[in-house]
Amino acid sequence: MYKKYTPEQALAAFWQKVDKSPHPQGCWLWTAAVDKDGYGFVKRRGRQDKAHRVSYELANGVHPREMFVLHSCDNPACVNPSHLRLGTPLDNMQDKHRKGRGRYGSGEAHSQCKFSDIQIAEIRRRYAAGGVYYWQLAEEYGTTKAYIGEIVRLEVRK
Repeated sequence: MYKKYTPEQALAAFWQKVDKSPHPQGCWLWTAAVDKDGYGFVKRRGRQDKAHRVSYELANGVHPREMFVLHSCDNPACVNPSHLRLGTPLDNMQDKHRKGRGRYGSGEAHSQCKFSDIQIAEIRRRYAAGGVYYWQLAEEYGTTKAYIGEIVRLEVRK
């Protein structure tokens, strides 16, 4: 059986777990349980919810469950409502990519990257200078003509 709180008690219990002391970015840090990625979590209504989502909801009212609550400060433990905004799944992925986070990374940090940023720049420079074909670069770099074409056409990012 779950402990019944009045809305006021629930609100007070939530904010007791937040450190609002000065932080370099103005973050309010969640001091209770965090998950493996550093996001605070809280049990409410019989289920686990992320603390930053609860904070957003307390400050702005209910939000659609299919929306993400994004951090402008990029600090997973932060629950400062002024650092939080709603975003779509696409917004979340673009935010991660822009900040160089996430599972895959970009450029040389990508797990399936075949060439260094320097090699990609060199392939593009040599092809632009003329006198060399895709197939020649492919043989030299140990890849396919098609992949060299993607590099030259800027379909492969540095």
